Amino acid sequence: MPAGGKRLRCDSSVRAESSPGRLAVSGPSLRDRNELQSPTTANPVAPKVVVRDDFQLDYDRTEDCITVTSTMNRAYRTYKNRIFQHYSVFNSKEEALEHLYPDMNKEEWTRVCDLFASEEFQRRSAINKENRAKLKIVHTSGVRSFQRARALLEKMEALQLQHESEGKSYTEVEIFAEVLGTKAGYVRGLGRSVWSVGSSSLVASIDLSRRLEEARLEIEEMRARQMEYETLLIKLSDMEQTMREHLQMIEEQQRKKDKELMQIMVEQQWKKDEEHQKMMQEQQRNLVEQQERRMQLMAEQMRE
Repeated sequence: MPAGGKRLRCDSSVRAESSPGRLAVSGPSLRDRNELQSPTTANPVAPKVVVRDDFQLDYDRTEDCITVTSTMNRAYRTYKNRIFQHYSVFNSKEEALEHLYPDMNKEEWTRVCDLFASEEFQRRSAINKENRAKLKIVHTSGVRSFQRARALLEKMEALQLQHESEGKSYTEVEIFAEVLGTKAGYVRGLGRSVWSVGSSSLVASIDLSRRLEEARLEIEEMRARQMEYETLLIKLSDMEQTMREHLQMIEEQQRKKDKELMQIMVEQQWKKDEEHQKMMQEQQRNLVEQQERRMQLMAEQMRE
């Protein structure tokens, strides 16, 4: 599948369109009584959220699929939050029902209001609100503490100064990789875009993984062809067996016909022989009678 210029289509309101430097995502609609619709079941009703970045997408790569999925999930959460903010403006569910969310029909908006007004949603919302109120500082560094993040930043700055003093030219990406480590198919600090890390060993590893995947696909294709070939051989064997049985049946019928024909010929010959024998016997009797009459005539002549 070519990288870049590829349009990802699905029957959902979370859609991704990729081209060099742009990923466009539109938010989801509703799901069921407990949640909004997932990106694979929603209707395309929400406006697009355009995320600008510099990347090429190849949907045959796992990393690229993860990038698109994470972007769509973020758009989904953002869209859900916007719907809730619209709902929260009104004092009651009944009042909210009278003011539909833009680009959403009555049925969908009713289901949204039912969700936001449910006891379970209200309970979770209250718990989350209470937990957020306890935060003095909003933490956005993931599992890494502020102290750890500060230490890593100081280490990167010191490493950059050291390289400059030694006359070496290191890019920010290389310094990031040395301090924070590398992650396959991803460069830290460049957002959600999918990039190859400039490490020869890692590039070789990724290339090897790609080749292994291609080899696996080729093996699966060969196995599929082998199964088709074996299936064809079985069909041919069955056809040969059927033909042999058919030929045996024809030969048996032919032998039966030959036997019947031979029997008929024998009977006919027997009848002919019998008739010939009767005729010979009749001729023999006639000769005997003629001989007897001659002898009687001779005897009568001698007496005279």
